[in-house]
Amino acid sequence: MFSIWRARVRAIVRRVLGLKPKLPKSDRRLRLILNGKSADRADIRLAIEEMRQAGTRVDLAITHRLGDATHLASISTRLCDVVVAAGGDGTIQEVVEGILRVRPTRRPSLALLPAGTANDFATGCQIPRFPPLALQLAASGRSRSIDVLQVRGLDPIGEVADLDMSIAVNVITAAFIDENATEISDELKRLIGGPAYWIAGILRTLHLRPRRIEWRSDDARGSDDLVVLTLANGRQTGGGSVVAPSALINDGLMDVRMIRAFEIADFPAVVREVGDPDFPQPRFVIRCRTKRFTLSADEPWNLTLDGEPRTGRRVEVNVLHKPIRLVLPPGAPVRPHRHRP
Repeated sequence: MFSIWRARVRAIVRRVLGLKPKLPKSDRRLRLILNGKSADRADIRLAIEEMRQAGTRVDLAITHRLGDATHLASISTRLCDVVVAAGGDGTIQEVVEGILRVRPTRRPSLALLPAGTANDFATGCQIPRFPPLALQLAASGRSRSIDVLQVRGLDPIGEVADLDMSIAVNVITAAFIDENATEISDELKRLIGGPAYWIAGILRTLHLRPRRIEWRSDDARGSDDLVVLTLANGRQTGGGSVVAPSALINDGLMDVRMIRAFEIADFPAVVREVGDPDFPQPRFVIRCRTKRFTLSADEPWNLTLDGEPRTGRRVEVNVLHKPIRLVLPPGAPVRPHRHRP
């Protein structure tokens, strides 16, 4: 935290005095895909200018509508070595989808610049929130191969169904609630940021409606009345709620957590089971780690892929093992390399 504030103070002093930043030059070519909602952020544009003054090539592309980030990432092969996703989890999801459309041998690496409301995946990966530090990491950090969740069986968005390329990088969630439950508006996100997710979560708890779900993992199957489920590649979602504290983004497995229906009087017990992954003989929480997971219900149900809403009736989720490379800082949630003796 101290290093972040020190970097901010230095940036302000340099700007006031008109000094050029003393940043190391990088031979990497960066292409920053910026969510249009953050296009007016002066700190991001200043960070880009500082990197350019230091001699690093940074191209900027701004999104204007859904799907722009996917298209821009898919055509970036010859333009850059690293695609920087500047936005929240939804922007990262779109950029990764675009990178996956490129042949594996020609895919650029991915880097992150947190510029969304919650930034759950970037936070879980310990990416700096301060734009100059995030761009310096993108220009000089080490990249590691990471997993992606591929989702089949979703209802199409609009007129075109691209079922094989629906993906999630962070967490897939579903909370089975009444249709009149509170949604998170863009205005609420802008006003109070991450806490908007917590407020909406509390309100939704009052509208939980269990749904009978048939599920199957690599090693087990069941049929349960569920109120909440999460399929996690990353560790946190919903503005900082840790749902998979031991998840690794390169181990080839997703961390599954399902919560069975409960009465209000059972709420304290549910909280204890949710908070303790090693809780003995849990009644309400089902956990597993798996490469493949299927869910089905009699009626379509709502779920979110990295915060983006979708619907489906029978959904299949598979782990794509290490299809992309992500620039990460030391201490990121990845399985360490195995060194031969």
